[in-house]
Amino acid sequence: MYKPDVIILGMPRSGTSLVANILSDMGVDLYSGNKSIDNMYLKKFNKNGYYQRKDIHLFIKKSNAYHFNDKLVKKKDVIDDFNLILKNTKKSNKPYIGFKEPYLLYILPIIKIKPLIIIVIRNIRDVIKSCNKFLNYKEILHPKVWINYYSYFIEQKFDYICINYDKLIQDPINIYNKFYLDLKKRLPKINKIKIDLYILYNNRKYYK
Repeated sequence: MYKPDVIILGMPRSGTSLVANILSDMGVDLYSGNKSIDNMYLKKFNKNGYYQRKDIHLFIKKSNAYHFNDKLVKKKDVIDDFNLILKNTKKSNKPYIGFKEPYLLYILPIIKIKPLIIIVIRNIRDVIKSCNKFLNYKEILHPKVWINYYSYFIEQKFDYICINYDKLIQDPINIYNKFYLDLKKRLPKINKIKIDLYILYNNRKYYK
């Protein structure tokens, strides 16, 4: 059974896929030999992929956590179901294993694992504007949902590193270097990459 070293959280359209892309090349295996959700959804907005495991995504749907409301989570059997996912997580050639799944926020307090959390934040106006392009994202268009999501995160007192998408786009090299140094303290085997290439490729194109 392999527990995740890293979990990436953040509201949809906040740049979590971009951060997952970066972490993947830094040495975090986000699939661990499992299938991705790329064949479940159109890749119109995330052409490099969603970096999310299919088994975890289906687990989230079953547990009802995708409504962004912790009170709706079906807590029965959540621990057993998630332990089964961990049991099916295969050994990786990369130094670390991670999950990217925004909806795991409301599951983590129940399953009580303690990985490092990478929380991605983006200004609320652009998140809502970007979410408007998704017909099935109507439930997160209200600013209150954005506020509740990050407020709930802070209440949980996770060990986390915050990365601001807007600042990353504006000043990629300096923001990435700070992120790398913070990450290196917790995950010493992580690799450093040339971040500006990622930003130039993803900037504005897939996250508008």
